[in-house]
Amino acid sequence: MSKETLEIHEEKHGDVLLLRVSGPVDSATVNQFKSTLTPVFKTKGARIVIDAGDLSYMNSNAIGLLMMFRRQLYINGGRLALAGVSARITKTLETMKANNLKMYDTVNEALAALS
Repeated sequence: MSKETLEIHEEKHGDVLLLRVSGPVDSATVNQFKSTLTPVFKTKGARIVIDAGDLSYMNSNAIGLLMMFRRQLYINGGRLALAGVSARITKTLETMKANNLKMYDTVNEALAALS
């Protein structure tokens, strides 16, 4: 059980929605992650950047949700990018064959790519 809390803050940057995620997405917080993000990812044509700079951990369920959200966005004509992903989380994504997510070093690079 995690002692850290998950926080998700939304910011609008033109037509791109920036989601700043901090804390862990683990067994204690994955349902919060899913319930908060599901409505956002159902928006047709949405362009979403997830700022993962303060994301401390993602379990396999959270990565599976990201892949599902990415597919949902693609079907609805939207796009997803991750920014500031730590080496630890990048390695987990690669291990789970989920490294086809678009990843950028900075939020500004990700916002520019989706603008």
